[in-house]
Amino acid sequence: MPKITGVLVSHHVFDIKKDMANGSFPKTLFPGATFQMVVDNDVVSNNTLDWSVVTNAGDNLLTVNQDGVVSFSKDIDESCIGKTFVIFAKDKATGKFVSSYLIKPHRFFKPCTVTWKRFDDAWFWIEDKKGTVPARRDINNVPFDELTGEMFHDVKREVNSGLFQEWGFLLFSGWTNPVRGDIGSLESEIFTLENDRIFISTVNSLPYSRDIRDDMDSQPVQAVAFYGESVVS
Repeated sequence: MPKITGVLVSHHVFDIKKDMANGSFPKTLFPGATFQMVVDNDVVSNNTLDWSVVTNAGDNLLTVNQDGVVSFSKDIDESCIGKTFVIFAKDKATGKFVSSYLIKPHRFFKPCTVTWKRFDDAWFWIEDKKGTVPARRDINNVPFDELTGEMFHDVKREVNSGLFQEWGFLLFSGWTNPVRGDIGSLESEIFTLENDRIFISTVNSLPYSRDIRDDMDSQPVQAVAFYGESVVS
């Protein structure tokens, strides 16, 4: 009997048994987020099932197509935090429900998709959205080393961690960047804070990530408003 065994997120498979001891993916969410269910360890098996979704978050916020591709609406917002989305899978051959998958977001990220901003402008935009500047580790949940922190490193993919750790290269998962030359398609750069210092947290398509300090407030970067339960204690 077919069953859901994991999810495929930006070229990485999270296995339910191995990777979701601390809760199912995703714990972080953003408008337009998308990933694919995995049935019997192979997405090819997805079309043996009929997919449906039930939620208490409101209508038209989540769809699942017959290939098991899960898509959150671009209109979803921070009110989804703590709500439940349950994906049901029914065996086409027998007509019986055979598997389900629960999603309950803890953290929400709202990106500014119109223009890149310097930090002061980003701060005002975030306040206007009634959010906060994300903590660096809510975006890139790795220790910052003064000697190597500004170098690019492999992104270790993890559930219930930072945005980069859950989603990898954001643009593969439905994230929207403001348009600014090639950078609009090659990487995402986000303002973050740690110990009252401004950082620019970056992820690219490899996926590699890094955090650089922006003490001079000299570089236009994407403003992102944060809501919910921070990973920083």
